[in-house]
Parts: sequence; structure tokens; C-alpha cells
Amino acid sequence: METTFKNEVALVSGGTFGIGGVTALAFANKGASIIIAGWVENEETLNLIKDSGGEAFFVKCDV
Repeated sequence: METTFKNEVALVSGGTFGIGGVTALAFANKGASIIIAGWVENEETLNLIKDSGGEAFFVKCDV
């Protein structure tokens, strides 16, 4: 059985770079809308998600 996250929202703290960025992309590839929380905004991860048809937002915060 394949797990999907369609109609779900994933909040990924530290999702702008590295493991967090890969995690955000993985959730997006399974259909989740993504909220990336982090200190430094990185347009690359957001654009990768949006270019593939996904929804992504960035929230600047210090977790």
C-alpha cells in the first residue's frame, strides 16, 4: 500500500536546506502542502516544490 499525503499539510522546521529540504520535497512528492519554517529563506526548495505542481509557503522563525 502506497502512503500519500494528499489534502494534508506538513510543517517542516529547518526545511530550507539539507535534510529538512529533502524532507519537505519528499512530503510534497507524496501530495502534501508544505510549510517550511526556518531562519533563512531559501527560494530553491520552495521553487522545486511549486515547479512540480505542489503548494509551499515559508515562515521565518527561530525554532
